[in-house]
Amino acid sequence: MAISNHNQTLLSERLLLLDKLNYSVHGLEHIHAFQEMKLLDTIALLLTTGLPGDHFAIAFDKRRGVEVVLAKNGTPTPEDLADAKELFVSLCNTEVRGVEDLFPLLVRRCRANVLKRIQKMLASILETGFYDDFYSRLDQRSSAGDPLSPSDIEREFPRSTKSITKGYTGQPLSDVLRDFFDGTVGAAQVVSEELEAKGFLDLHFLTSTIAHCCFLRQWVLVRDEGYQKVLRFQRCAEKLCRYVDDVHSLVRYAKRLGRPIQCHWVTDESLGIQIREEDIRISAETPLEALHRSSLVYSRFELPVLKERKPLIFEPWQRTVQTCLHAELRIILHFGQATDMEDYYRPIGASKPSCLCCLLWMEAYNRQPQGDIFWEARSCRKADATWALSAPACSNVKGPDLRVLDEEVTSKIFQLLVQALDNSSSFSKHGLAT
Repeated sequence: MAISNHNQTLLSERLLLLDKLNYSVHGLEHIHAFQEMKLLDTIALLLTTGLPGDHFAIAFDKRRGVEVVLAKNGTPTPEDLADAKELFVSLCNTEVRGVEDLFPLLVRRCRANVLKRIQKMLASILETGFYDDFYSRLDQRSSAGDPLSPSDIEREFPRSTKSITKGYTGQPLSDVLRDFFDGTVGAAQVVSEELEAKGFLDLHFLTSTIAHCCFLRQWVLVRDEGYQKVLRFQRCAEKLCRYVDDVHSLVRYAKRLGRPIQCHWVTDESLGIQIREEDIRISAETPLEALHRSSLVYSRFELPVLKERKPLIFEPWQRTVQTCLHAELRIILHFGQATDMEDYYRPIGASKPSCLCCLLWMEAYNRQPQGDIFWEARSCRKADATWALSAPACSNVKGPDLRVLDEEVTSKIFQLLVQALDNSSSFSKHGLAT
């Protein structure tokens, strides 16, 4: 037990170091079961409260019909169990057509997360200079004052052509864009004060229309000045609009099933988890001390470079981390070495992209020769110090050698930490010794 505690503490320290060094790898994984993952992500979205540490992972078990398998970082609460049951009952209700019919659950369960996304979308317009850039660029467009024909509207607003053709045919593009852009800002401010179904659907219509308009798409395509602000707004808009667009797709999927949706929670008891949430004490008072503990040694001549580029390395930091077995690993361990799965590629949906350690553990799991399942997940590849080693937590789990998987993760984390330091301080290959 003492050895496992030491290993966990050392791993948590290294993950905190990677976070302090702003380590991340941007890139898109190829997801084979993309449509299925999108449905799973939507279920996770509807369970996500927005509270700190609230993370869910979801998978389908198709061995006996379709069962939804759910897991959470930590232990699901009675509210989690009740809300999930209500969600799946509602999805199978023939009278439920879209998010407006699920709105009572959405407001009760997801209010904080919805409001957070609205505020981020508003901030992407009002706090970045995008609002002024939008109108400055619009004023420079020579054709902005020309009246729009139905074909012009179809080209400029492909997402909302039918909805706006009647009301805006013959009006100049500048007026239409102003109506929708200012309308988005105004509706977001109103909905932030009072979250109700009609106002939220109106906000979705305005936001989706302006985010996908040809004016913004061309701006990004030619990469003119300020296009990064456009991309930020479009990303925020897409995340907000998921509550309508993706929920609509999930409702249609449930209707096609034509049968009740069963759900199963992976709990500490069902996995036989020995170690649940655990507070890990970080011995190092500063990141710099943690570097020494990780056997990363460098010369005094390189310290000024590191201090200039990463000053937080020299300051006091977080001293306690609460670790737990992450939800993605709970899902995988629940299925174990299943040999009767319908599909080889099995996606895991989640309320946020999986962390770096989850991805590394999953990759190690998929490399096992006896595996009949290839697990997939979206990942931000960011370090999360709350990630718990699987072997100490699940000593009774049959199947893969969890110690081997944990060792692959910890070894890779050390390699990435060396690389991150090298990138941060331009150390030579001889500047680090292990």
